[in-house]
Amino acid sequence: MPNVISSKPAHRAALFVALFVALLAAPLLVLAKPVAKVEGIGNGAILVMHDAPCANEKALAQVKEDYRGHFKHGEYTGSDGKSIVACWAVHGAAIYIVDEEGDQGRLPVEAAQPIGKKDQS
Repeated sequence: MPNVISSKPAHRAALFVALFVALLAAPLLVLAKPVAKVEGIGNGAILVMHDAPCANEKALAQVKEDYRGHFKHGEYTGSDGKSIVACWAVHGAAIYIVDEEGDQGRLPVEAAQPIGKKDQS
């Protein structure tokens, strides 16, 4: 999945800066079970990765159309407690992330920790 992020001009600020509370969420996404998380992004932020398709048009607008179906739903919570929708996809050794604020980034797969049944409560 090389070069999955669209080259169209977009807000290029740091991926997880200036977050705001996401007020719109599809009801089905609330029921999706988390499969992994990445902790300690920036100053204690967390990305929770769900096994449900990404449905956030603002986030998906940054991804080339051919690759949009590979992106899953995620939730990014900053150290200040604010949350936004962040869609994710794995290709090779990287997790590609795009969010509803127009930010994007990439993390190593090793940064993700599987979530077991005890972590899902």
